[in-house]
This record gives sequence, C-alpha cells and structure tokens, in this order.
Amino acid sequence: MTDTVINMSSSVTGHLNTRDSVQLHAIPKISAIRDWFQHEELFIDNGFTRQDWIYHRSWRRHLPEGFAFIRVLHSLGYPVFFYVGVSLLVCVYAQWAEDAGAPKIFTHQNAVRSQRYYIALLLTSFAVGLLIVFRTNSSYARWWEARTHWGGMLGITRNIMRQCTCWFPEEQQDKLAAVARWTAVLTPLLKMHCRWQTDVHIQLKDRLLSHELAYVISVKHAPNMAATVLTQLIASANLPEMLQISVDQQIVRYTDSVAACERLQKQPIPVAYTRHTSRFLLWWLTGFPFAAWSSYGWVTPFVTAVVTFLLLGVENIGIQIEEPFEVLPIEAITAACIASVHEILERHHECKELLRR
Repeated sequence: MTDTVINMSSSVTGHLNTRDSVQLHAIPKISAIRDWFQHEELFIDNGFTRQDWIYHRSWRRHLPEGFAFIRVLHSLGYPVFFYVGVSLLVCVYAQWAEDAGAPKIFTHQNAVRSQRYYIALLLTSFAVGLLIVFRTNSSYARWWEARTHWGGMLGITRNIMRQCTCWFPEEQQDKLAAVARWTAVLTPLLKMHCRWQTDVHIQLKDRLLSHELAYVISVKHAPNMAATVLTQLIASANLPEMLQISVDQQIVRYTDSVAACERLQKQPIPVAYTRHTSRFLLWWLTGFPFAAWSSYGWVTPFVTAVVTFLLLGVENIGIQIEEPFEVLPIEAITAACIASVHEILERHHECKELLRR
C-alpha cells in the first residue's frame, strides 16, 4: 500500500514537474510574442543608408509595411474597437430601436437632429486639427533638439581627441591614454543618464580602470564628473593657456548638452495640454458616428474605424517622440564616438610620420 502511494505520488510529482517545465518553456515564447507586438521600437530612427533614401523617395513609401502596420494596428486596437462598438450601437438604435418606440434622434421627422450632430462635429473639427498639429510639432521640436545635441557628441569627442593627440608632449602619453578613456565614456554616461540606466559597472567595465569605474559608480551625476576629470587632466598637462581654452570649449559644449538633455528628460510638454488634447479627441470621435449615420448608414462602423485609426495614429506619433531618448539612435551614436576616439588615439602617430616624409 505504501509503495503504491509512493508510486502515485512520484507519478503526480513527475506530471507536475513536466507541466511546470512546459509552462516555463512556454513563457519565453509568450514573452517574445508580446514583445513583438510592442510598437514603440517602430519609432526608433536609425541612420539611413543610400538604399533607405531611395526607398524613402519612391512611391512605395505610400504602401503599408506589412508587419509594421499590424503592430501599429494592434497598438491602437482597443480605442478603434471601442469606437466601432459605439458606431454599431448607433446603427442598431437608428435602424431598429427608433421603430420600436425609442426617442427618434436620427430618422423620420427628427432627421434634422442628425444634421445638427454633423454641424457640431464640423464646428469643432478645426480645433481637433489645431490641437493635434500643435501637439505633434511640439514633440518634433523636442526630438530635433535632442537629435542636435546628440549629433554634436561626435564633434565633441573627435575634437577633444584630435587636439589632445596633437598637443600632448611625448612624455605624457599616459595622461593622453587617460584622456582617451574618459572621452570615450562621455557618451555612454550621457546615454545611461538620459535613459535612467544604472548598470554602469556592466556597460563600462571594459572602458575604465577599476578605480576609475569605482569612482564613476560612487558619484551622483556621472556625466558632469567625467567632464570634471577631463578638465583636470587637461590642466595637469601644462599646455599653453590658449590650447587649454580650446579643449575646454569642447568640454563646455558637452556639459551644455547634458543640461539640455536633462531638461528634455524631466520636463514634458505641459501635461494639461496633452490631457486636454487626448480627451477632446476621444469625445470628438465618440460623436462622429452620430453625425455619420445619416450619410453612411451601416458603413458607419468601417468609416469610424478608419477615421479613428488615422487621427489616433497622428496623436500617437506625437506621444512616442515626445521623450526623444527612447527613439533616437543613441547606441549607434555612442558606438561611433567610441570608435572615433580609439582610431584617433591608435593612429595619431601615423599622422605625425606622414608629415615627416
């Protein structure tokens, strides 16, 4: 009897373990599917190649991009289905409820009321357009400002290394190597700062020496302290004053860009404006089926779905690019800055040899 119970228990345990194992294997698949439907990464603006520009200028840009369109449609699915449901209720009420004795608000002698809905929608449509356009333009202005500052990182890091490799004396090559290390981490530190990332020890473990990495982890504002370290290294090299000022101007550009990025990171477009625009648009779309019924009849749900998708799509673009550091190609810019620093450091002797020939 005991053996039977043990065998049954082992069988049940094995069955449970097998089931748990299947569930554990299924979780990554479910997570991958869920991540695939996340549409935020569709707004990431990667650098264009020549082929990208050719496609961008061609007539094919007007066509939906397959899976990308499905992901965007999925992201807007809930509001689209909601307003399609509202329009279906409107159609059912107008077609059957009124004939069953419900108040007549669409047809017969009260058909004028449907025209009134249309006039109300027409009078407020310009306000919806202005709100959405202003919202999108404001978000684009934030995106472009952030892109300008991050694009300037390439010039800042290249200028610092170009000047230091030319002006540092041969006996101070150890300080030049330190300058290269700290210049190379300027953009990674700013990237982590802008994205609220805290894994400094993971991302910079191969960029800095151990004591330098410990110092960066201990400070509260790593980008500013990295700029301060660079300033002290330049000052300790005893370069002529004009040369120090020239390098320091690049460091000042960096700290100014850090401050601008912090402003964009912490201060969104006025929240009241964003909320009012969204709620105005939602109420406008709620009233759209009432005005559309007299013209489209049972086609109203389809027309409502198209109008909802188009308007909410524009509004969603403004929301996604308002916080620019999640959509800008920061990783590519950071990699380009690091590559430039290493190339200038490794090959500056070749430039000097070239001039001696």
